[in-house]
Amino acid sequence: MERLTAFAKKYSGTVRGLLGCWLGDIGDVRVSKRPIEIARSAGFDPPNDLKLPQVSDVIAARVISYGMHCSLAYDQRKYRTGEAQEFLEMLRELGPRAQFWSDQLHEDFADASVTSGMPSVGLGRMTHAVFEVGVIAANEITGFIWWRGEDD
Repeated sequence: MERLTAFAKKYSGTVRGLLGCWLGDIGDVRVSKRPIEIARSAGFDPPNDLKLPQVSDVIAARVISYGMHCSLAYDQRKYRTGEAQEFLEMLRELGPRAQFWSDQLHEDFADASVTSGMPSVGLGRMTHAVFEVGVIAANEITGFIWWRGEDD
């Protein structure tokens, strides 16, 4: 997990409560509590009833690419294809059984069959910012989060 570790280290604790990244051991966390506990480990304060939809690793990589560069406040919903591919390779270091969650269901990120009729705004609030985007991932023993909030 060399690339994922380097990425997490680079963005770890960047702006507490607005931009955070964490990678660490979650082997003792119940499966149903993983997204919440991973978020808390990164310094966020998610609600106890946080519900984030599961997404594929491909979508998770696109969401990170989008969130790294684009204004969340001004609806510039584009991701960089080449960069998303690099993030995909990085996320796949978690292995084939890893699970991914994101608050983003915008049509640019997902299959129309998955997002049909669903809101394009975030579903799970991790920050007190007006806009946010992020990904949580976990395998059996390792958790990862990259999350960003932005105010207008």
